[in-house]
Amino acid sequence: MMDKKFPPRADVYALLLALACMLLTPLSASACGGVFSADAPIDQNAERLIFSVDPGQVTLYEQINYSGSPKNFAWILPVPALPKVGIAPVNLFRELDSMTTPRFSMAPAPECPGSSGAGAPASSGSVNVYSNGAVGPYSYNVIGSNDPHAVTQWLSSHHYVTPPPLQAEIQPYVAAHMLFLAMRLQGNAGVQDIAPVKVTFATSQPDITIPLRMAASTGNAHMGILVCVFAHDRYVPQNYQLLQLDYNQLSNTMYNPTAYPNLIDQSVSNVNGHGFVTEYAQPTSNLSVDSQNQPLAGLLQRYSYLTRLYTRISPAQMNLDPTFVAQAGQPNVSPYHEFANPASSHPLSCPLSPLAIGGLILAGGLVLAVALGGLFLVVIRRRTPPRGT
Repeated sequence: MMDKKFPPRADVYALLLALACMLLTPLSASACGGVFSADAPIDQNAERLIFSVDPGQVTLYEQINYSGSPKNFAWILPVPALPKVGIAPVNLFRELDSMTTPRFSMAPAPECPGSSGAGAPASSGSVNVYSNGAVGPYSYNVIGSNDPHAVTQWLSSHHYVTPPPLQAEIQPYVAAHMLFLAMRLQGNAGVQDIAPVKVTFATSQPDITIPLRMAASTGNAHMGILVCVFAHDRYVPQNYQLLQLDYNQLSNTMYNPTAYPNLIDQSVSNVNGHGFVTEYAQPTSNLSVDSQNQPLAGLLQRYSYLTRLYTRISPAQMNLDPTFVAQAGQPNVSPYHEFANPASSHPLSCPLSPLAIGGLILAGGLVLAVALGGLFLVVIRRRTPPRGT
């Protein structure tokens, strides 16, 4: 039987991968977990995760993408303590994304003259059941054990469909004495009923870690991971590279929808998959939202700073859990990017004025006259007989 005491320190983990997972260790905050299916691999190329950081508490909002049979849906999240589970509105993600997504434009061509410019756990074999219930379309259980095999066996016997690699992937989290929040669709709920979730739990430190290792077995190539952090300072990667993109590389491909992802793929590849781009970092006072979107309006009012981080990573690169930390004094990052206009490199990109055209004609005439005069002198010299003949 596992020790029924919770870890004295819980640090926040927040993941947003092909597996939506959340996990906290005694020394740092992290999130990890997984969405699993017995059907074809899950397409989660646009995972979005939002979390807010408070002293002693973290709230994770996770948007789940899933296609497959409802009976095969399973969402497993390691957690540090008994969580409070709820449902988040879809428009929270949609509106936040629309306000902070990067926007690209080309600088205007050079300006030309004249132009305008929980309770006691119930034991179940070697697995402890700490809590259970239902919320929205989901039923859930919070379980724990010191045996990874017992965890996977319990999940399987309670209709949670998980892949064989799960036992090995949850081993580090079992060793860290984490609990597991397991969710599945209940009753007659279908895939169309899947909704974003909201999970709140206690933690002792504001550091955020994303345990990607648990997602390696079900992740897709170049999986996009988008993390938004509501806090009171900007968040930066601690053990991953903070990538600086050269947006001028997009100048000739601005209408190609794959140009920006390709630029990120190239930059991430240069650091072996261990890098994040800061797409947005601004005080929340710079944003305004429709009052009807109460969750987002509440976040903007409660927290003074918002950071948006993005990367694209493949399963083979998911061998290091990225950690993010608050760092005061960092510069703001705008979502608006202007790159050079190719016309700027061409000296004749502006139309010539009549005076300039006249000057060119005059200069051309003088050059022609000099050239013809030289030719005339050569002809004369050739026709002039040498002296003394």
